[in-house]
Amino acid sequence: MTVKTTFESSMLELAKKCNVHETFRDFLTVTLCAFVRNPSVTLSMEAYSRYSEKDIKDMFPKILHHLMIEITERRGSEFGNDVLGEFYETHITKREEKRILSWKECQKVFPSHEIGLEIILKHWPIGLLDVGCRSGRIMLATAGKNNPQFELMGVEYDFDFIMMTTLNLFFNFHNKSEVLWVDQSNGYTFKESYHISILPMGIVRNLDPKKSHAWEHYQLYLQAKKARVSSQV
Repeated sequence: MTVKTTFESSMLELAKKCNVHETFRDFLTVTLCAFVRNPSVTLSMEAYSRYSEKDIKDMFPKILHHLMIEITERRGSEFGNDVLGEFYETHITKREEKRILSWKECQKVFPSHEIGLEIILKHWPIGLLDVGCRSGRIMLATAGKNNPQFELMGVEYDFDFIMMTTLNLFFNFHNKSEVLWVDQSNGYTFKESYHISILPMGIVRNLDPKKSHAWEHYQLYLQAKKARVSSQV
C-alpha cells in the first residue's frame, strides 16, 4: 500500500535533520522570499545556509508543491484550508496563548451577512482588522463567507505568524490585503508590512508606515482601546 505524501509528511522528512520549528520557519522564510518582489536577501540566505544543495533544489519545492495542492483541494471545505496553521498547532506550539481558534470558531467571529450597497459605496473598502491574527484563520474563514466585501488586514507581533498569514492570504488570492508586523517589545512600533497583490501577482514588502493602511487602522484600534480602558477607571 502506497502512503500518500503530504505537506506534513514531507515537512517532517526534512525536519529529521534539524529542529522541527526551525525547519518550518526556514520553509516559511524561503517561500515568502520567493514571492516577495523586494525580499530580504540576508534573511533568505541565512535560512538556505542550513541545508544541502539537494534539499534546496528538491525538498523545498516538493514541500511547497504539496502545500499548494492541499490549500487548493481544501478551499471551501468545512474544516478550512489553513494547512500552515494546523502544522504549527500539531508539531510546534506548546503554549496555550499561541493556540489558534478552530475553523468553526473563526466563522462565528464575524457572522455572515450582506452589506447594503449604500454602505459599500460610502465606505468601500470596508476594512477588517484582526489584531493578533496568528495564521490568519479568522480572516480566511470570514472572507469565505463575505468575499469580496472586506479589505483584510492582519496585525501580529511574532514573525512566524506574519509569514503564515501572508502566505495564507496570498495562496487564497485575497488581493489588496495586508499583514502588519508590530514590535511589541519596543512600544508597539512599526517594523514592516506585506501587501498582497494579484495583478501583478506578488507580495510587496513595505518598510514605510506611511504606506501601510493596516498601520493606520491599528493606530485607531489602539486609540479606541485606550479610551475604553480610561472610561472603565
